Amino acid sequence: MESATAKEAPVDPRKFIEEQMAAIRATVGSAIAINALSGGVVSSVVTALGHRALGERLKTVFVGNALMRQDEPERVVQIFRSMGIPVQLVDAREEFLSHYDDSYIRKAAIKYKIPYITTLSAAAASVEGIAARRRGGEKVRSLQE
Repeated sequence: MESATAKEAPVDPRKFIEEQMAAIRATVGSAIAINALSGGVVSSVVTALGHRALGERLKTVFVGNALMRQDEPERVVQIFRSMGIPVQLVDAREEFLSHYDDSYIRKAAIKYKIPYITTLSAAAASVEGIAARRRGGEKVRSLQE
């Protein structure tokens, strides 16, 4: 007995990339989009696809939160810059650590991304004409939603 997945046609990577880029362009239109890069696989792929689709109209932000390996934020930013993808590094270490003194509270804050979202929202507010945002694992959403 064949499984349901065995009957499905194989995914064509080029077609998938083109479809995703078309979806991004359709959502953003001629405006600017902001993207949150964490350095993980999903947000890195979203960043690369978004940049291919929008070019300079994609504003990518990496929030340094003091909970990563030493110099990791700078390395992630450099990797993307070497591919021609500009990334704004926001140093939010003091903001993250000043709000959360107890290790349990810090873990909860990271789990729920409270300071991350606050910092990203502040960075987004500084960019005029933003029409949409993306976070890894999410579909493109209009900021009006």
